[in-house]
Amino acid sequence: MLVKAMTKYKQNLLKQYDESNQESKFKILYDQTNEQIRQCYNEGILETDEETLQRFRIDFLLEINEKQEAIYFTDKYIEKYPKNVEGYQYKANILFEEKKFEQIIELYDQAIFHSPTNFQLQYEKALYLEKQERWVDALKCINLALKISPQSLHLYLQKFQSLAQLNHFKKARQCCRMIPNLYYDTDQEMAQCDF
Repeated sequence: MLVKAMTKYKQNLLKQYDESNQESKFKILYDQTNEQIRQCYNEGILETDEETLQRFRIDFLLEINEKQEAIYFTDKYIEKYPKNVEGYQYKANILFEEKKFEQIIELYDQAIFHSPTNFQLQYEKALYLEKQERWVDALKCINLALKISPQSLHLYLQKFQSLAQLNHFKKARQCCRMIPNLYYDTDQEMAQCDF
C-alpha cells in the first residue's frame, strides 16, 4: 500500500537527517511526507472505509502530534464503531495528556455501556478515578471488574490499593488473602501475602 511506502520513505529521511545537519531541508521534506501520508490515509479510507485503516490514521496523527485532528477522527470512529472499545481508549489517551479526567471517565462510561462484560474497561476507569483521588468510586469499579473476572490478580492488587487509601487496612489485608490460590504453588506462598 502507498501508506507503507510513504512511511518507509519517511524513515529513510530520518536516517539521512541523522547523517547530515541540513535541518531546514529535512523539515520541509518531513512535513511534505507527512502531508502525503495523511492524504493517502484519507483517500484509502474513502475507497475502502476499513476500520483498521481508520485506527492507523489516528495512530499516525498522534505520531505527528496532530491531536485535534486525531480527536476529530477518533470521535468519528467511535460514532461509526461504538462497540469497539479501542476508539474510547484512543481518545482517553489523548485526553489524559491534557488531564481531562472527567471527560475520560465519561468516555469509559460510554464504552462500558457498549461492552459491559469487558472487565478491563472497569479497571481502566478505576485508574482514572484514582488519579482524581476518588477512591470509593474506583473501588466500585474494581469490584464490578472482579465480578466479571475473579481470576485477575491485578484487580485484587488494585482493590488493595484503593482500600489502603481509604484507610481500610483490615479489609485491604482480607482482599490480599482473597487472591485466588491458582497464583500460588503452596499455602506458604499464599501466607506471605499477609501483612
